[in-house]
Amino acid sequence: MPVLLAIRFAVIAALLALLTGLGSAASTDADRLPILPYPARVSGAEGFLAVQNGFRVHVDGPVDPLLEQTVARFLERLSAKTGIRFLAPRAADQAMATLRIRSTSPTPVWPGLREDEAYVVEVRPEGATLQAANAFGIRHGLETFLQLVEFGAGGAMVSALRIEDQPRFPWRGLMLDPVRHFLPLDVLKRQVDAMAAVKLNVLHFRFADDQAFRVESKRFPKLHEAGAEGQFYTQEQIRELVEYARQRGIRVVPEFCVPGHTAAWLVGYPEFGSRPGPYTLIRSFGIFEPTMDPTNEALYPFLDELFGEMAGLFPDSFVHIGGDEITGKHWAETPRIRAFMEERGMKGWPDLQAHFNKRLLPLLNAHGKRVIGWDEVLHPDLPRSIVVQSWRGQKELGAAVRDGHEGILSSGYYLDLMLPAESHYAVDPLSNGGDALSSDEASRVLGGETCAWSEFITAENLELKLWPRGAAIAERLWSPRERMDVPFLYARFPRLLEELGWLGVEPERIRRRMLARAANDSDSLDRLTRVAEFLEPVKRYHRADSGDYTVFRPLNRLVDALWPESMAARGFRLQVDAAVGTPNLAALAAVRVRLEGLEADARSLSETVVGSALLNDAAGDVERLAQSAALAADAVRYLEAGKKTPPGWLERARTSLSQMEARQGEILNMLFAPAHTLLDALSRSPAEQGTFKDSQP
Repeated sequence: MPVLLAIRFAVIAALLALLTGLGSAASTDADRLPILPYPARVSGAEGFLAVQNGFRVHVDGPVDPLLEQTVARFLERLSAKTGIRFLAPRAADQAMATLRIRSTSPTPVWPGLREDEAYVVEVRPEGATLQAANAFGIRHGLETFLQLVEFGAGGAMVSALRIEDQPRFPWRGLMLDPVRHFLPLDVLKRQVDAMAAVKLNVLHFRFADDQAFRVESKRFPKLHEAGAEGQFYTQEQIRELVEYARQRGIRVVPEFCVPGHTAAWLVGYPEFGSRPGPYTLIRSFGIFEPTMDPTNEALYPFLDELFGEMAGLFPDSFVHIGGDEITGKHWAETPRIRAFMEERGMKGWPDLQAHFNKRLLPLLNAHGKRVIGWDEVLHPDLPRSIVVQSWRGQKELGAAVRDGHEGILSSGYYLDLMLPAESHYAVDPLSNGGDALSSDEASRVLGGETCAWSEFITAENLELKLWPRGAAIAERLWSPRERMDVPFLYARFPRLLEELGWLGVEPERIRRRMLARAANDSDSLDRLTRVAEFLEPVKRYHRADSGDYTVFRPLNRLVDALWPESMAARGFRLQVDAAVGTPNLAALAAVRVRLEGLEADARSLSETVVGSALLNDAAGDVERLAQSAALAADAVRYLEAGKKTPPGWLERARTSLSQMEARQGEILNMLFAPAHTLLDALSRSPAEQGTFKDSQP
């Protein structure tokens, strides 16, 4: 990690730690360890275990290849983190082992839905033990051990403690969308490593949609030849990725959306469409009409053969059929399909979709697959074996499990909405309707899955948009329900980013590289980096309001290089809240200095921004940041002086802020909130403001 980045993260972490009580792992505070997701039960002890030359690992119990690979990767990562070379386990090390690992049963070749993932770690100054049923739990325990390794005066160490841990939900997933923007294999592997670090266990891919069909099919080659424009995964690459995930205890679940979102299918095989072809790949984003024809008997042998081929690539017991966002327009406009529906007494297109699904399910079952679908597949005629993944909300999820289905929650976990981590963290699969479920119904809630749709995410900035926010969802799905401490969550993010950095997942490096592309020189880059920390992308799907985005439009501008949620901006907001909440001259002075520096940086960038094609559309955003920083700095000066503002100044300042806020487009100015806080502090009378003391913050 670059020195300046490490310093910046350290400052942010120190501020958050001050506000949350997070201290050193060596403090034995069992409720404030820098682990994410947080374990179910932790008890502290005295002392620490040194991790130094001579550290040895011994494995007892059934030892299978997956367990051996798990331990070998742990030692490689421990060596990288500490700078110490550790040897692979040997039988001769048993007597002198520092870490004793015990498995109680062989590891299944392929991970399944309800594997035993529990583990127990006990660390004492004289040694450590880790026990679990098999490699799945042992892997989780080793990830926790790695997060606990820190450096003190005596070198690398782990605090003495005991952890008893297990996941709350068996399904803890991440959905990636390589359709709108292709994601190369090396990028995917890094995300698998990051998933394992935060104990996610399902990687869900939507491989086919209106914009592309991304998997090679040897039986129906026109699917990828006509539907992917040369960017697809070969079958060998798929096998490589599936094996890579298996070795880390992660299941790979493919999604092939049918019967809607199928324009890319129909480019090569128009005979299966509801309307005559030809069809073309769709370049823009949204909901489109091309739909398969459920009344075409030739469609089902085609799907049977294709899914049989795909079953050979994806060994997991689940396959996702999508089923979302069907408008039914092409069905309604086709006389043959309308007649089919009328003959069978179908009242609308949901009945026709249910007919399609009832024909498809036995085919998939014959290939050994259970079926998952989005909310729209839910229908009274469907067998209860289908799993419903809810993108609409807990209410819809509750309806599915009450009807006898198992369910997965994704509503509230869409990372492409660019919402803050605390927004996702607050969403629980068993809240807002789930609370009213019986114990039997609640047991059918399998867990949740975060989604990263890629309309505005590319292979370049994927990690910037995924992490660390994805870890907040990972904790919600792993840790006990009562674990709901937002400041403590944020306090652990800098440490988590360091851990992910050892895996090659470095969102801050990506951000700086993207900013460097737009800046003209190193000085401009440094200033732009500091300014960008107070800017965020617009939230939800408002970025699409311009309507001119397609799969070909480069995502390389300033908005694409921004953190979805800036830790620096959040830390500054907390700093301002603390400065005005407990009147303190020194704290206010620190706020003012930061604002003055930010104003100077933004104003000095004016020529750079105008002269860069990748920045010039953000010229107004940078100028408004300078103006709001100047206004906020003036407010601090009035607070420091302890005097009332000139007549009308507050009203003019508030009007100016409101006008600036109204002009925001794709980029949000995160300085507006602390500026309002400062103006609110000024609006109180001098007596209500309190007396500012010249003391340390």
